[in-house]
Amino acid sequence: MPTSKSTEGASSSRRVFLAGGLLLAASPLRAQDFPARPLRLVVPFLAGGAPDIMARAVAPRMTERLGQPVVIDNKPGAAGGLGADLVAKSVPDGYTLLLGTISTNAINASLYPSLPYDHRRDFAPLSLVGSVPNVLSVTDSLPVRTVAELVAYAKAHPGKVNFGSSGSGSTLHMCSEMLKLAASIDIQHVPYKGSAPALADLVSGQIQMMFDNAPSALPQVKAGRIRPIAQTGAQRSPLLPEVPTMVEQGFAGFVVTGWAGMFAPAATPPAVLDRIHAALIDALKGEDARKRMEPLAIDIQPQSRAEFTAFVEAETVRWADVVRRGNIKVDA
Repeated sequence: MPTSKSTEGASSSRRVFLAGGLLLAASPLRAQDFPARPLRLVVPFLAGGAPDIMARAVAPRMTERLGQPVVIDNKPGAAGGLGADLVAKSVPDGYTLLLGTISTNAINASLYPSLPYDHRRDFAPLSLVGSVPNVLSVTDSLPVRTVAELVAYAKAHPGKVNFGSSGSGSTLHMCSEMLKLAASIDIQHVPYKGSAPALADLVSGQIQMMFDNAPSALPQVKAGRIRPIAQTGAQRSPLLPEVPTMVEQGFAGFVVTGWAGMFAPAATPPAVLDRIHAALIDALKGEDARKRMEPLAIDIQPQSRAEFTAFVEAETVRWADVVRRGNIKVDA
């Protein structure tokens, strides 16, 4: 009997070893064969905005490079949280990706006390895709033409200047919160469901000021319906060369861009992440992406996975500080 048990144990050990060896041998093959079906790229906002434009700019070339369709799926809701949570809880096999933004993968973490996902824990950052400066514009009836004049007006009329945004937690909202802190002014937030209705109220004078992404603000600026007084990029956008930056107007460090980047669920195999990253970088360096994004003031910014991870962490820390110092509260 002792001999039989010993033989049985040895046989069991060999079976475990062989099974493990087969699994190890199969893993590289599965990664090498990826993808075997279409990929889903979730954009957690409505179609037509800057994140959606970026996603649609890179999807065709990624489709060519991967040999499978990259299908855009717009899932708006909860300041981008609905789509982000969907991807965070999806199977980590590389077939469901997120076009995450400054809101979903930086600001929301400190702004909302009960997010259903943790962007640090639940996602593997791939690369920044692009970023856009914001434009600070005022309604035509407001008698200001510089940020200094706006600050002086707001101080002379405390609580009477309303600023619009595309929603609580958006970069448009947070830019105005930064200005409140930097200039010590009392201005009131009016959140909208998207920038389009906010812009409409800015044109009509229902609100007095608004930071907006350059691509959506430009048509109203060019038509003369609103007055741009500053932009938030590090340098002036070539599409608005006459509009000075916030830094030029005395607000050191006031550089804010609405950025978007690609993320996969955290447990996605490294070899699969590498394959997706290579396809994304190829797309970002291609002519098609440049033609689609540059005319809309979108700065294309391919990064390594490590660079993007560090960037997301720095943005998370930065906006947590703004939320804390401004004591900013929103409904969960």
